[in-house]
Amino acid sequence: MLHEGQKKIVSTSKRFNVLSCGRRFGKTTMGGVLGSETAIDGHPVGWFAPDYKLLDPAFSELQMLLQPITSRVDRIMKVIHLITGGSIDFWSLKNNDSAGRGRKYKRVIIDEASYADRLKSAWEMAIRPTLFDLKGDAWFFSSPTSGHYFNVLYNKGQRSDLLWKSWRANSADNPYMSKEEMEEQARDMDERTRLQEMHGIPTDAENQYFTGASIDRQRELYQCDPQVCRYDEVNRRFRLDPSGPWCIWGDIQPAEDANYVIGIDASYGIGRSNSVISVFNAKTREQVAEYASPGVSPFDLADLAMSVGKHPFKGRFGSAYIVWEEAGGGKGMYKQFIRGDRNYPLLYSSKIEGKRNERKTRRMGWVPTHSSKKIRMGCFRAAFENVEIKIRSESGLDEMVGFIIDDRDRIISTEARDEFSGAEAAHGDRAITYMLALMGIEEAPPVFHKEDRRPKKGTMGHIRYKMDRMDEEEKEYDPRDCLAGINLRRL
Repeated sequence: MLHEGQKKIVSTSKRFNVLSCGRRFGKTTMGGVLGSETAIDGHPVGWFAPDYKLLDPAFSELQMLLQPITSRVDRIMKVIHLITGGSIDFWSLKNNDSAGRGRKYKRVIIDEASYADRLKSAWEMAIRPTLFDLKGDAWFFSSPTSGHYFNVLYNKGQRSDLLWKSWRANSADNPYMSKEEMEEQARDMDERTRLQEMHGIPTDAENQYFTGASIDRQRELYQCDPQVCRYDEVNRRFRLDPSGPWCIWGDIQPAEDANYVIGIDASYGIGRSNSVISVFNAKTREQVAEYASPGVSPFDLADLAMSVGKHPFKGRFGSAYIVWEEAGGGKGMYKQFIRGDRNYPLLYSSKIEGKRNERKTRRMGWVPTHSSKKIRMGCFRAAFENVEIKIRSESGLDEMVGFIIDDRDRIISTEARDEFSGAEAAHGDRAITYMLALMGIEEAPPVFHKEDRRPKKGTMGHIRYKMDRMDEEEKEYDPRDCLAGINLRRL
């Protein structure tokens, strides 16, 4: 039986529902009631939990509750079959991205969702498709944890979404719990633990690199749906393609009156992690495009970056400024940029970092070290939190949630499958390209940022420039402009 707080939630529910609540609110009991009702009506239900230790209590409780109307219980496969034709199928998500695959459900319950290691991949690749046939709904129940995909789903429910709804509930909202006991427990907790465990409010973990507040602010201000495209290398232009690897924000044929900076993080192209290209407007510092693919080789990636940098994103300067990570798959990419007659004109060269005289070196690309990565990521984090760089990619912001500082004082990203590109694991590749693009914006040659780039006097380029300007003035000239302000009646 549901208490009043739970009834209010059910009465305002939508198809996909997320409940972030304190401990002992009754989330597992609420899930049991919702799952039982659907099974009693003769429909199949899927119940998912992070591991068997969290799954077994719910299985045992529902087995006892539904015993009078149970036709058969499979304790090995953990399935309860009812005489009404309905059933409840229990799954552990521990090392099991395919949980529920091949089944169809009218309702799914994901209990303690924020403790599932790979909730994003399990939901998008396996659980969500089980609802297609019967047009089923889903309920996510959990106490929140910092930096988890569960918080992404909660935020989705807070926006004006037709399908998603989310709520936050306190432990004290459960009328069957002793308030004196809760108050005594709260006194023994620090502020961070109390907010998270009793009020259902996620707080930033001590080792979380990007704060949840800064990520939420970027989502609210700048995140939006892109146009999914594919790049036509023959015609050198983008065309709409729902299965394409490119995301474009704004016009798919970029404006030529702006300058662009390209950040590149290359993988080995064997499917394990993504190769990413991110493109930013150098003046407004907003993201305009993103490419992600786990199957492109570093050399093909370099060719692609040069092509988009010289054509759709050539901008006012004639070429985009390219910054790439000279490590891993990107090591040696410089040779591809200058091979043959290509000789790409605007490439980043490393500089000595962490010293008073941070002079440029002859080494091309950004060479990461433990200290240089901390410096660069620190600069990017400051710009990100001060909204001095604008990220539009939902996948990129999701990756940033998983950045932590480990026990060895390294900045790393927790792994998660990338559903957009199909990479087996996302290592924060997009965030690295955002950092590289910011480096390019701040360290590009001064001439790159000039509003009117005039060639040096006495050169053929200057003569052509003057001739172009004369042609433009002739096109803009209108003889009627000479009559402006003259009273013709007095002539």
